[in-house]
Amino acid sequence: MADFFAYRGDALLDSTDREQVYRYYRIAQAIRPNDPALDVRVILASFMTGRKDLARQEISALIDSLPPDVLASAAAPLHAVVSDAFIWVLIAAADTYLERGAAQHAEQMLLRAYHIQPDPISMSRLGSFYCSQHRYREGIEVLKKAQIYEPQYYALESRQRLSICYCRAGRRDDAMREAEMLARIAPAQSQFTAWPQALEQHWQQLCSVQ
Repeated sequence: MADFFAYRGDALLDSTDREQVYRYYRIAQAIRPNDPALDVRVILASFMTGRKDLARQEISALIDSLPPDVLASAAAPLHAVVSDAFIWVLIAAADTYLERGAAQHAEQMLLRAYHIQPDPISMSRLGSFYCSQHRYREGIEVLKKAQIYEPQYYALESRQRLSICYCRAGRRDDAMREAEMLARIAPAQSQFTAWPQALEQHWQQLCSVQ
């Protein structure tokens, strides 16, 4: 019976009836608790229905109960078979690991996300992670790959993060060049058009190496 309700939820996942998806997944989880594939479904549905605090609590509990490779292996097949939205569970898990100071496990989640969906979303997150860990060469390499997807939103976000990565690496000219390019290619009135001025104004804050 758990599979029946899980599949009903899967069928509606890309529809607008997200509350019904949430209910189906919750029923499946109640019938078969401690199933990582069902737990991951519930977490995604919690995010999609605006229950963000609950989703974070649930992913924190899942991290407490599962090794990182098991958690990643639960989300990855669902991404391939059900919906590419499951990449956000891996990203949320990475954020939680980072909050706990477990950078190695965070990298594991982000690498899995990148391997199953090498697009601007995963590139932005993985590249930014590398830069936050002072691994600037790797971060710059990943973030630059997103430029072929411009002007998609996350590709523009990747260029913004690239400028920050350059400035933290001490490459001011490169940072400003990327910021100015971002302002030129971004849609009018978007948050990115004023980025060169914001970067200069908040240089010390944005570019300080933690």
